[in-house]
Amino acid sequence: MERYLRYPEQKGGLIELADGRLMGIIRGLLKFYSEDRGRTYSEPEPLLADGEQISGFGDPGGVLRLRSGAIGITYLGPLEPEDFPGFGPLAPGRSSEKQRALYFRKSTDEGQTWSPAQRVAGPGVAQSYSLHDTIICLQNGRLVWPCYGGVRGYRPTNPPKVEGLERGIGHLWYTEALSPTKIYYSDDEGKTWSVSDGDLMLWLDGGQGNLDALHEPTVAEAKDGRLVLLARCGQMRVVQSFSYDQGKTWTLPELSELNSANAPIRVRRIPTTGDLMVVWNQVTAEEHRSGYGRYRLSAAISKDSGQTWTNFRNIHVSPGLNESPRVSDSEAAGFVRPGSNAKPGAPMPDNPVQGYLRASYANLFFVGDEVLIEHDYWYQTDPFHSHEVPERWKHLTKDRNRQTSTGHKLSSLPRKLHILPLSWFYTDCSP
Repeated sequence: MERYLRYPEQKGGLIELADGRLMGIIRGLLKFYSEDRGRTYSEPEPLLADGEQISGFGDPGGVLRLRSGAIGITYLGPLEPEDFPGFGPLAPGRSSEKQRALYFRKSTDEGQTWSPAQRVAGPGVAQSYSLHDTIICLQNGRLVWPCYGGVRGYRPTNPPKVEGLERGIGHLWYTEALSPTKIYYSDDEGKTWSVSDGDLMLWLDGGQGNLDALHEPTVAEAKDGRLVLLARCGQMRVVQSFSYDQGKTWTLPELSELNSANAPIRVRRIPTTGDLMVVWNQVTAEEHRSGYGRYRLSAAISKDSGQTWTNFRNIHVSPGLNESPRVSDSEAAGFVRPGSNAKPGAPMPDNPVQGYLRASYANLFFVGDEVLIEHDYWYQTDPFHSHEVPERWKHLTKDRNRQTSTGHKLSSLPRKLHILPLSWFYTDCSP
């Protein structure tokens, strides 16, 4: 089953309540419910504490079931000046922007009321962020939340020219996102937090080949007890690291076997089997040079705790791209500038949709014997938006004026939902 989600930019988490309903927490700390295993959803409404709306920003929103049976939520909220005395603005010209921090709350009554906010931070002054819905609860009850942050350069007013052209595809056209990863963990259901030893970065060739960012990490607990961390980088592969002490220390990050755009990865443990499932943008270097790094969304399964991956399946492939379940790329891992072969104003692609349907920022949930996968889903005529969007695709373009019927503004990207039997993912279609 496939359908468009009723509410755009529905980044967040989803859990099953005691009464069998599903409850979701999405960006902006709005909640919604489903009574039919994800087929339809109620109107989003604010998340309240003591009768007041909880203030949340950005993507780190998530929800999970704790070992005690309580429900936990994560979010990015305002940071008061007294929390970091003397801490100045993030960058020149941004002094009016509020500082923000990661927070955790829990509920013991199925999401009706919430505990006071607990700030999640390591020692010293640290600005951390996270991909949405990445906190997990281990079998022993420990909470593990992979986060990232670090040195960042803001986009200039006049973008630099590359090869004489003004380019704007992806973050790598600008100097930004030197992002080390930190892993926070709690053994008392979020009352206090510790941080992993050291920060994770991708050191190429054992440190002899420079370094790369390791950001938007996700973590899953494998059936042998190790933690498997997967993250994005600019080397055309998924980055991986392992922890054998439940998140305190991690192995030196290395490139995995999975071909990938510099785009978010999602890994989760399959509750019924203990295997791992990954959903990500599988891509070749040449496709990435053409600007189409996020137009194939794939899934794979690991039965050996993240060492190898099998059972490759495609969730979405934009018309005109190779539909093989497993992408084979003869090029070695290395940096590829997205869109470097594309030119503004080039003819629209000659395929059934006269453009491309993009799928990215996926999340997945296991509900009974089904898997729910939802992701950004929007249309582009070409990487530079050079042409007029055909009328039949305008409902899948960015719209900054969307809002719920109760007046809550939502962000601009539509999302799509797939509901598939778990057994489908165990059918290996690899050539």
